[in-house]
Amino acid sequence: MKYDKIRVILDDQSDVFRDIVIDPSASLADLHQQIYSSFGFNGNEMASFYTCDSEWVQDREISLMDMGEGENMQDTTVEAARELSHKKLIYVYDFMNLWTFFVEWIDQVPALTDGAKSGVIFSFGNLPDDVPEKSFDGEQDEEDLFEDEFGLNDEDLDDYGFHDEETWN
Repeated sequence: MKYDKIRVILDDQSDVFRDIVIDPSASLADLHQQIYSSFGFNGNEMASFYTCDSEWVQDREISLMDMGEGENMQDTTVEAARELSHKKLIYVYDFMNLWTFFVEWIDQVPALTDGAKSGVIFSFGNLPDDVPEKSFDGEQDEEDLFEDEFGLNDEDLDDYGFHDEETWN
């Protein structure tokens, strides 16, 4: 039987990642446990996986607990997640801090020799002390958005008082 070899990379400028081998029939809850423990988290926080396309654009959520609709980690196998997501997932741990990781299938390898369903086979780098800052910038800057969507430019915005400090007080 072949196991999936998965690389989990911290969304940061530093090189911090773990390579995990897991039985494809294991649940995403099992993968979640391997990820949080391999990075030194206690597992007491909420987490979700998100399917994405080949460019890492986030799509559907696979939640830790059954929320009544959509997929959840307990009922979704690693193999099913691989098929759903172009061999890529986004993993977010601790919604207050948003530790974000890129999860990517990189190979299939022989089963672990100790009979375990999963395990960390390579670890590189340590988590930073603080959560990496996230940038939620879109592909367009604000000026382009107004020009493209509304036919307005920066001068038009001045006419409507969008740049007046009194408008916002």
